[in-house]
Amino acid sequence: MIRFVNLRKPYFFIMIVLTSSLSAAGRHYATPKVTLRCSSKGYFCLLDKNTIIYYPVHMSTGRKNDKIPVQAGRIAQLSRMGEEIFYVDDLARMWHIIHKNTLYTTLKRYVQQGILFRIYKGLYSSKPLAELDPLLLGRRALHGYAYVSTETILSQHGTILQQIPWITFIGQVSRKFAIGSNQYHCRKLSDQYLYQTIGIEDVNGVTQATLSRAVSDMLFFNPLSYFDAPQFIDWKEVKKIQKILNYPLTPNRYDDSSKPKRRNA
Repeated sequence: MIRFVNLRKPYFFIMIVLTSSLSAAGRHYATPKVTLRCSSKGYFCLLDKNTIIYYPVHMSTGRKNDKIPVQAGRIAQLSRMGEEIFYVDDLARMWHIIHKNTLYTTLKRYVQQGILFRIYKGLYSSKPLAELDPLLLGRRALHGYAYVSTETILSQHGTILQQIPWITFIGQVSRKFAIGSNQYHCRKLSDQYLYQTIGIEDVNGVTQATLSRAVSDMLFFNPLSYFDAPQFIDWKEVKKIQKILNYPLTPNRYDDSSKPKRRNA
């Protein structure tokens, strides 16, 4: 049973029994029986099967429903990328959105729905800030090539014992910044050294220095750097990296005469 409602007063309820057909012109052909009831008059009548009833036809544009597959497709794109943190420009290119107003309206709606999370203006993530890896967050926030090195790596390996309040990077810019409870310090390194990959590795999607590379970087920025546990350092590897990078050598660090001698048992 199909029910049609005419919203003009008095209210008409047309109940079509069995089958019906609708022309493009908005004519309704009722077959074989139509019962017409007028709520204001309170009467019923049977219409002949050839009777034609005219009434306005309102077709749905489907615009609201169309947003569902589009949104699902965009979410699927984010998942396929395997990334958790995105810049606005990255999302615009990925979703083929040209107009900024459309982009920011879309992002605002996704944030309200909990699909994306705003880190700060222009930077979004697929997870809440508290669930993001601080190293990955800092790396993406720098928005350029950078890798974790110096104090952070030395502390991880127990080479220095003091507490480091910031996460240290080496990159294209010199910058100190904070995101949430995380503090970051990036030292600028010349391109001739920065892009050489010796002693650089990928750890869970974050570019990081090995211990030997971190020591080499630390000595480049401060030749007088102090190490609490120098015995953990492979000084031959440090010297090798310094030569390849064309860093200034620090022979007093790895020369045999400067190393503490072992006691005889």
